[in-house]
Formats: sequence, structure tokens, C-alpha cells
Amino acid sequence: MSHERPLSRRALELHGRAFVKKSGISLKPGERIRPFGTSWLICDDGGFVPCPWAFEIAERIRLKSRTRLLDLGCGVGSLLLAMADIHGTLEFGIGIERQARALDQARRNIQLSGHKHLSVVRADVRSHVLGPHFDLVVCNPPFYPPGWGRVSARQRVAEATHAFHGGVNEFA
Repeated sequence: MSHERPLSRRALELHGRAFVKKSGISLKPGERIRPFGTSWLICDDGGFVPCPWAFEIAERIRLKSRTRLLDLGCGVGSLLLAMADIHGTLEFGIGIERQARALDQARRNIQLSGHKHLSVVRADVRSHVLGPHFDLVVCNPPFYPPGWGRVSARQRVAEATHAFHGGVNEFA
């Protein structure tokens, strides 16, 4: 029986960078690449892991065929991509994100994944008028109220974890 050693974090990162480069996509300063489902996920370097439970959420949701999915506040696209990986029956999936950097990362993550039926739009979910009808709306909003817990000094991380611009009550 052969026992292969798992790749070190550095080797895994190099493998991901090679895949990204081969795909014609580039990483920007301050970004890293990490394995994610059947593909890779571009995200900010520095410890914050976007929606680490995305696949657990996606596996628990039962969908009919040709589901039209909306992801409110999609960030780098973790939940949107996990839903597409787990459920090959999506008609389309649209993510809405207000942060430009996260939106750019989500677009590149969708391109890396090969899921051509996914897209993202820059908008504030509280004021964006939604077009088509959706069968399922998912959301992983900032879950800490302002003033609760440790707030990251990095603005993007703080906005992703703390409800400075709205939380569950505003999104539901």
C-alpha cells in the first residue's frame, strides 16, 4: 500500500498558482490561491477564510432541476461556487456583492471553476432591483453586530464579519 505525503501549504500554493497562470488569470498583490471543491479559490492573503462551510451548506439544500439561484452578498463567490459544484442542475446562479475587490475575485473564481452559468453583479443588496425570478436565495451575511467581538483592522475583513452595512435583518 502506498502512502503519499500530503502537499505542504507552500507546494499546494505553487500548484494553485501554476493552475491560475495556465488559465490566463493572474493573482494580484495581497491575494492567495487555495483549493476549493473541484477548483481553486482566489482570496485575500492574511488568514480570513471566506465561507469555510460553503460545501456543508450546499450539501444540505435540496434543489429541483433547473434551479435559478441568487446569492446575496456573495463575497469571493464561495457559496455560489459550492452550490454549482454540489448541484449540477442549476439553470443559472447570480451573486450580488458591494465590495469591488471581492467582486473581482468572484469573477476570476467563476472563470477558474468553468461554471459558465454563474455571474456576479456589483450592487448593494438593500437597494438593487432584482430582475429575473429566483427559485432559491442564499446568503451568508456579516453575522456580528457592530461593537461585538474583535473587529479586524483590515476593512474588508471587518465588513465581511461585522454588520456595518446591514446584517441578517436587512437581507431577509
